[in-house]
Amino acid sequence: MIVRHLPGACGCIGVGPLGAVSRRFLLRTALRSATIPRVRSSLNHVSVQVADLEMAIRFYEGLFGLERLVAPAFDAPVAWLRAGDLQVHLYEKTGAEGHSGHFALQVDDLGSVYRRAVEAGVLVRDDQGHAVYVHPSGEVQLYVVDPSGNRVEVDHPDAERWRSEIPEMIELASLYPQAKGAAAATLFLPGR
Repeated sequence: MIVRHLPGACGCIGVGPLGAVSRRFLLRTALRSATIPRVRSSLNHVSVQVADLEMAIRFYEGLFGLERLVAPAFDAPVAWLRAGDLQVHLYEKTGAEGHSGHFALQVDDLGSVYRRAVEAGVLVRDDQGHAVYVHPSGEVQLYVVDPSGNRVEVDHPDAERWRSEIPEMIELASLYPQAKGAAAATLFLPGR
């Protein structure tokens, strides 16, 4: 199965030659083993597609009192907001159909999740074939797609820990110019 991430930060996905039934069979087969060690996971952030980023920022700041955080650059305008110990990520995408957001899990064993995602054929790749991204802060993220087509971001705070197990990591800065201070943008808020 080929899973593609269409252009746009946190944008739409398309599924290649296998349909939903085949995708479910692959997942059931690849993830069935009772010997798979459990990975500790917790919710990290929620991503919301918006038509007007500045208007959305004013809405979430004004109505909920969320605090604007530093965010790295992606291929679409983004804003990250603090919501208690978690984050809300806004990304601007106008006129797009389909996928409208994702949620993110932080895991303690990214290597295991990566291997299982590759084996199950659910690792999401962008148009250039990239799948694992290193933020300017040194954090790492990848995306998988569930059997219903929902996107799940998977995060870990230390990309270096996984370089030998996941050689296809690519720096966001090599794909998109980063603003001064982008290294301060973090998926992992203090106290979590």
